[in-house]
Amino acid sequence: TVIEPLRQWFDGFLHDSGFARQYPYYAAVLTRLDPIDDPGVPVMGVSAYGPRFYLHVNIDYFTRPADNARFLAGVLQHEVHHIVLGHLADPRFLDPAHPDLMELAMEMAANEHIVAPLPATPVRWGDYMSYGIRGGQSTRERYELLVAARLTGKPIPGGKFIDDHLA
Repeated sequence: TVIEPLRQWFDGFLHDSGFARQYPYYAAVLTRLDPIDDPGVPVMGVSAYGPRFYLHVNIDYFTRPADNARFLAGVLQHEVHHIVLGHLADPRFLDPAHPDLMELAMEMAANEHIVAPLPATPVRWGDYMSYGIRGGQSTRERYELLVAARLTGKPIPGGKFIDDHLA
């Protein structure tokens, strides 16, 4: 269930930090999500249940240490990208033959247009150019290129993901 203090913290960030003014389209999506305090996710994640989307937030991550709060805008953009790109609802992304490669392709897509700071080292498409990955490709195109590379025996390094896709 949504915890009211979390809703207040979340809404406060969207409006008081200037996020909603700077990123109005992201804010429009985020205000329709139900935030849930979920210490079981390392940072943040999104899930879908029927027509509803939920934002799983590890509130401790963003408040202790306080320095992690600088990642909130980038992480929120990342989660919105997963939703608008259909990563949770589009059947083309569900039950792939190579789940790790699908996850990698999704992360590249979710991070592609984010300039705000993200925790750790985010997965960026530029690190996978030797596999045929380019900017502007769809998640599915990237997945197929990664699968083709794996089938030729090319090792594919993973990445540190900033979220936990709960779908």
